[in-house]
Amino acid sequence: MEALGSNHQKQDEVVEEDMVGFVNIFNDVTKQLKENDSRVDVISIIGMGGLGKTTLAKKIYNNNEVKKLFSCCVWVTVSKDYKAKELLQSLLKGCGLSKSIKGEDISEDDQRSKVQKFLENKKYLIVLDDLWEPEVWDEVDCLFPENNNGSAILITSRNDGVANYTGSKSCYPPLLDKDESWKLFCMKVFKRRECPSVLEHMGRLMVEKCGGLPLAIVTLAGVVAKKRRLTAEWMRIMGNVLWYIDKDDGRVTNVLKLSYDSLPKRLKSCFLFLGVYPEDYEIPVKRLKQLWIAEGLIQPPKIGISDGLEVEDIAEEYLNELVDRSLVMVAKRKSDGGVKSCWIHDLLLDLCISENRAEKGIEICTGKDIPSLENVKSCRFFLRNTNQDSFKQCDHSCIRSLMCFSGPYFPEGLDLMSFNSARILEFGYGYVLQLTTQDLSMIVHLRYLRLNRVVHSPTKNQLDPICTLPNLETLILDTNNVIYNIPHGIWRLKKLRHLEGRLLMRSKIVPPDTSGEDCLPNLQTLQLVIVEKGTKISSIVNGRFPKLRKLGLKCCYNWKHELKGLHHLKNLEKLKLEGFTQLPSKAHEFPSNIAKLNIGLRSANFTLAVINYSCLNTLGHLTSLRVLKACSGKVRGKSLCLAAGSFPNLEVLHLTNISFKRWILEKGAMPSLQHLFIKDCDDLDKLPEQLWSLTNLQDVHVVNPNPKLRQSLECVKPKDGCKLIIFHQKKNTMGIMMKKIDSKLIKNKFVVSKKQTDQVHIVDWPPK
Repeated sequence: MEALGSNHQKQDEVVEEDMVGFVNIFNDVTKQLKENDSRVDVISIIGMGGLGKTTLAKKIYNNNEVKKLFSCCVWVTVSKDYKAKELLQSLLKGCGLSKSIKGEDISEDDQRSKVQKFLENKKYLIVLDDLWEPEVWDEVDCLFPENNNGSAILITSRNDGVANYTGSKSCYPPLLDKDESWKLFCMKVFKRRECPSVLEHMGRLMVEKCGGLPLAIVTLAGVVAKKRRLTAEWMRIMGNVLWYIDKDDGRVTNVLKLSYDSLPKRLKSCFLFLGVYPEDYEIPVKRLKQLWIAEGLIQPPKIGISDGLEVEDIAEEYLNELVDRSLVMVAKRKSDGGVKSCWIHDLLLDLCISENRAEKGIEICTGKDIPSLENVKSCRFFLRNTNQDSFKQCDHSCIRSLMCFSGPYFPEGLDLMSFNSARILEFGYGYVLQLTTQDLSMIVHLRYLRLNRVVHSPTKNQLDPICTLPNLETLILDTNNVIYNIPHGIWRLKKLRHLEGRLLMRSKIVPPDTSGEDCLPNLQTLQLVIVEKGTKISSIVNGRFPKLRKLGLKCCYNWKHELKGLHHLKNLEKLKLEGFTQLPSKAHEFPSNIAKLNIGLRSANFTLAVINYSCLNTLGHLTSLRVLKACSGKVRGKSLCLAAGSFPNLEVLHLTNISFKRWILEKGAMPSLQHLFIKDCDDLDKLPEQLWSLTNLQDVHVVNPNPKLRQSLECVKPKDGCKLIIFHQKKNTMGIMMKKIDSKLIKNKFVVSKKQTDQVHIVDWPPK
């Protein structure tokens, strides 16, 4: 078994740092883990921030040879703002126990007992990443039973006192020497090319000033990589490096500041906004872009040169630039290759906070800063487990951005009217919004509102007062399974760009005509809309959302809605359909720019819908389609035939729980396919031979193939550059899958692979 212990864990296959300078320590630690067969082995990796401790620990944790040694692996990020309860919750989640106690009132002592009992008699590997204070060990030491079977605990810390206190065997990764530093620098700047000889001496002098610190080297490389390969350019940078490094003892901070100072003005504000996030927080990119826009950090394109460019596109470009400059790291990627989530290093986070104070006059405040808010003119405020009384009693008028990442339940609610200067209000789970008036038109600054619990409203429809916010651009209702009725007042929010939640669209709020009053001219995202029986899809989409890019529709109950009018959405790029048993039969009935289509074919009564395979051939004529995900359906006739020339630009194909026995792939079909994922297609006996001749194919993942399909796949010899991974998901005695597996689990490599060849991997999940 292997488990993931923290949402904050950055995936190794995405953050792929080279092992320059760490090979010896890596070998020593892995050897130690292999040879230990008795008492719990505690190993600490100690060093300064930015040295690469976490990177090294991840290389060890994700090593296949190490994984085979342990039946249970858990990664927990501790961080500086450590709280015992949060650490316990991470361990419960990592051990797969959080769902079993969800909704139960279990004491912390009982939770500890559950962790202890789960680990008992197991050979386990626990990673405690970024442990700051020795006292933390007292909280967790009792959780790890002494099994005398070679279990291990791996700690990373900046504090040598942690190693001494735990009595662990310590490793101290050295700073990189000159040659190692130069090698790492060249990898980042020149990729696989050689450094021009005329620049090498100057480059080596630059790199030497980084003091062998990997983070500093990588950050400097991010600056240099964007510059022209000219002596004058490198001379100027070298002069700055010398000044920053030699200025005082804060060498690393100054190197990081050099990277910040080199940013164009348009990127600086976006980078500084990241200071509002806690340490080691995995930042959802979709939300980050919306927050940047709400803060006014993304300027709209000039009229006449935009060519359909929206502020969301510009935000995406800004993020990619920050990633390229090594100031923001990728945590996860989407199926289409875009960045799904990101993170920022602790040292860069400190830089954000200090520069916000120096340049913008904006304080980054936490719960502990509540008493001093009366002296602050403007602040970005984030809350984590803050005392509710102290926060409710403080002055909210200075808060420009409020982000609540977790917290206690506020039974009486927070009055929205008290946040009269806020542009962003993101209420985490436990924070209830109190609306004391039906008219909120005086709150003119608010652009972004996200709710995670019930809204207390003076009207029957809880969203009525929100519809009076004059400048609202993003409204997100993350309220579990609560369904909100979309009020007629929604049409007043002319600046609304994103509307997300479980939203019931009733026919009475959709007038028969499409007058200018009953439309949202700037809306980009609308999901998930539950369409009421009797409501025509065409009346919803026709002319009401001219800029809509992302739409999610769900069929209400057992009503068979006709998907008519989708072609009116000229700018739609992503479409998600749930419960619809009939899709348009002609390609021109779909939006012309559709790039991603997610079809949930299971109807509301949980029976499999019968889908004619000609429907897929219809989709094959959508020339813009790059990602197709379909699940839960049948193919009439049991044969799926994709004609030559179909799906000309499709790159990603997911087929889950679709019943068909034969797959015919004609020559010339899906020529651009890169990633194929097939799961629980029980009747499929063989993949088409033509599949293996696709020149762009990179990987094929097959989960739970039937015996015939598995046997045929084991004989396949994929072409060079293509990997075939076969997963067999075990069932327990009840015939139920033991642990859910999906494409994200496979992609993030949380599995033990039995390599049959260099290109074919066979995996039994979960591992023994």
